[in-house]
Amino acid sequence: MKYYIPTSTSNFNCLLADESISPCGFYQKRAFGYRSFTKVPLNDNEALLPLFDSCPVFELPDDIPGFPLVLEIDSDLLDKSGLKQGDCENGVAFYSKTLHFNPFNVRFVFRNQKEQIETANAAQRSIETKLLSWYRNAFVSIDSLDKKSAPEFDNLEDFADSSKEGVKQEMLNGDARKNRLKGVLWGYVIGANLSRKEKPYAELRKLLERMRNSLSAQVGGANSTGDDSTMGLHSSVNRILEKAQDAAIKEYFKPWGEESDIAFKLMFDSCPSERLEIKSAVVKAAGFFQIGPFEGSAIADVNSYVDGAIEKIAKTIYPPELIAAGDIPSVSDKEFVDMPTDNQKKDCVDDSTDERRIATYILNATLAKHSHLFIEDRPSYMNEIARGLGGKCSKQYGAALNQFLKMLYDSFCGTAPLKLNEAPNDVMKSFALFCKKGSIDSLEDLECALLSNGILDLSFAYALWGAVYGYSAMPKTVIDAALSSYPKEYAEEAMRRIYEEISGKSHRKTKRDLWKEESDGLLDFYNTYLVEFDMESSRYKKYRDPEMHSFENILKECSSIDDLKKKVEETWTKPRGKTNDSKPNIRKALLENIENIRKSHDTQR
Repeated sequence: MKYYIPTSTSNFNCLLADESISPCGFYQKRAFGYRSFTKVPLNDNEALLPLFDSCPVFELPDDIPGFPLVLEIDSDLLDKSGLKQGDCENGVAFYSKTLHFNPFNVRFVFRNQKEQIETANAAQRSIETKLLSWYRNAFVSIDSLDKKSAPEFDNLEDFADSSKEGVKQEMLNGDARKNRLKGVLWGYVIGANLSRKEKPYAELRKLLERMRNSLSAQVGGANSTGDDSTMGLHSSVNRILEKAQDAAIKEYFKPWGEESDIAFKLMFDSCPSERLEIKSAVVKAAGFFQIGPFEGSAIADVNSYVDGAIEKIAKTIYPPELIAAGDIPSVSDKEFVDMPTDNQKKDCVDDSTDERRIATYILNATLAKHSHLFIEDRPSYMNEIARGLGGKCSKQYGAALNQFLKMLYDSFCGTAPLKLNEAPNDVMKSFALFCKKGSIDSLEDLECALLSNGILDLSFAYALWGAVYGYSAMPKTVIDAALSSYPKEYAEEAMRRIYEEISGKSHRKTKRDLWKEESDGLLDFYNTYLVEFDMESSRYKKYRDPEMHSFENILKECSSIDDLKKKVEETWTKPRGKTNDSKPNIRKALLENIENIRKSHDTQR
């Protein structure tokens, strides 16, 4: 069943900033996001959302800004405990909770295309209004709906049952918690996908930021020696890039034969520093990336030059490896974050186990009661986190952890310097940097600060930002840029998974279940592989594989072809299949088939 919620387009930015709609009275009293909400006569109750069973056709009074707007949602999205029966005769029910949505399970009903365009243009100017390009696909005209009607009443004042309740504080607290949880999940996904495994990438980012500062001082006239400094940074960056592309450069010389290959490569490597134009010419001819000389006279030119180099390096030299959808953290019944386990045994204590426990505790403690402390009093926040971390780390690292936390606290009080290299692990380094630099408007700068200090995994720091400030504060310059760089199918899956974690509702599919088709096909392939022709009986016989049940369980645990590839590689450490050497083992054949499916995905993207 469809329900329809009337409102005004003046609320559109608020709706997309949170990806939710609440009763009108929630906004003024809540502690995050937009703090005001334009009431319309058909939706002005403080504690209840009106749900019409057909799309209401209505006009707005002259004193209410915007145009009439209606949200169309499916009844499956509602928590039945919040649904209150209204006036059946007039087709109105009421909902006492916040309703969460995503671009695939809601539609925005406008009167005409002109009002759609004006609303979208206004939203583009708002930094908090996220995923507009996705939500525009959910815009429809009221003329396209079969079920619409003009209500016989102008407002909801006559519905006595709709005005008995006030706004409950526990509802507001729950919404604030979900906003921060959603910030954690999106922060983790974006941070993990910005992370790299290669240490030279962090060094390149550090050098390029130094180059940005040097060039900015140079064009601003504040640094007369900036040119020499920039040239040194320029050479250092290109040396790292050359080394990163060394294998490809070797391939470039191969047409001259093996002996010539070695000779040419030695000449290339020993090119004198005063004749770097020779090396640059070879690199350019081979099509390899090196940063060229800076040309410009303004700060905007500097930023364009450096940002262009970063983008090229991030996409071509050190491309990201997107985390699997199954590696997105989950949310437990008590609304705590459960971080991915990396397949570690629960009773196994090692560096990664310690880091995971520490990260999970800090995130959940911040979510539960300490996010306001971080904003209001950071030394007190660090003190509370330090008090709770006792026992979350193995004895081997416990003393180092306590010592580092004390140093971090003292550095904020101004009584001791912070020595980041004395942190027991990268999670604590990330925590220290976030405590130093984590402000509501600094998420885009956080990547640079972490990489400049050699921290390659950004997932924890980004998740912690989300735990403090929440999803509604996440700027579209971060989340829209991230999603637009992902394959469309991957971005949709991430949105679906996070929606399910926050709302507790299954995402209503709008297209065929690709993974189900693929997993069914792989199971058929597995079964087919186990069939062989028996010469003695002249019949086909099925090989009895003891791992068959195991493979079926693996499929059930996975949600994508990438999940399966990772799981098979980790689980089947020994060759599986027939002992006959003339037959390839099952594991190898299965991985080849999985890789072919993944390649077909890349082609479609």
